Parts: sequence; structure tokens; C-alpha cells
Amino acid sequence: MSQESARFFLERARNDKKFVRHLEGIDSPDALMENIRSLGYDFTLEDLKCAFVALSNLSEEELSSVSGGMTDWDVLRETLALAAKS
Repeated sequence: MSQESARFFLERARNDKKFVRHLEGIDSPDALMENIRSLGYDFTLEDLKCAFVALSNLSEEELSSVSGGMTDWDVLRETLALAAKS
């Protein structure tokens, strides 16, 4: 269920640039996840990573090389940015 929620979230991020701009303005991971949950999405960061891999056709290894050394906050923001670009 939570990976499905993450997929729906990423689909919206791909199709709704205003939605992404709103989320990009949030300055802490807790506030961002709270905001996302208030919009009806329920997923973990790991669910988001898995959904992003599935939707982008990146392998886990490719995703790791992109996110290597990044904090969870960095990964979350980068995933959002990449989803918005696709």
C-alpha cells in the first residue's frame, strides 16, 4: 500500500509543477513528510525510493550511485526534483 501511495505521489509530482513548487518551499524533512501525509499520501522514504526506481527504470545500483553519500533529506528532495523533470 505505501509503495502504491509513493507511486501516486510521484505521478502527481511529474504532472503538477505547482504541486512540486509548493513542496520544494518546505525547509525540513519532517515538515515535508507531514505536508505530504496531510495530502493523503502515506509512504516511507524507502517506499519513495522503490517507487522512483520502478517509474524511472533505474536499477537500485544506479539509484545508489546517484544518491551515494546523501542524507535522507537530500534523497527526498532530489527524488522530487527528478520526478518534476520527467
